[in-house]
Amino acid sequence: DLLDTHFNPDPGIDKDLAEEDGIWLSGDKKEIVFKIAHEVASYFKRRRLIANQVIEKELEDGGLIVSAMVGHINQVIPIVRYWVPHIRIISPEGLQGEMEQELRTRNELLTLAEVSAGIGVWVADLTTGTVQATPQFFRLLGLEPILGPVSQEVPRSVRHPDDRRRVTEGFLEALKSGTDIY
Repeated sequence: DLLDTHFNPDPGIDKDLAEEDGIWLSGDKKEIVFKIAHEVASYFKRRRLIANQVIEKELEDGGLIVSAMVGHINQVIPIVRYWVPHIRIISPEGLQGEMEQELRTRNELLTLAEVSAGIGVWVADLTTGTVQATPQFFRLLGLEPILGPVSQEVPRSVRHPDDRRRVTEGFLEALKSGTDIY
């Protein structure tokens, strides 16, 4: 049986969807204000990386003040995390601190997982010949934790001579095969 009814779309909803710049649709939008460092300002000038992004001011140092009207805070938090330390939340007050506390908690959980598993996490930059690693990685090697990238020679220097060839061959094979672990 067919009913003699049909759906009438609400023109207001169509208008809201057409005007929305993100996936978070809300009638209760909040303004978030960011300070963008000069090192990455060009990316935010080139295109809107944040939904409803408006460049409010260009700073003397080349940085930016950017605002956005968002339907939910999760509309911007992943972007802010991605651009840390080059972006800071200025307003609403306290939001930057909340996000930093969440990142500290996540880092503590990563450290706990590494220590529990007896592993360390590292990433090699093959173009610069450097390694960036977690503090636990260096502790496992008997070294003091080092912040920032270090030469690949640092972990190599503490490798047992009997293991150097095997580890180097395993690393090269992992690069060749595209595997993440060797």
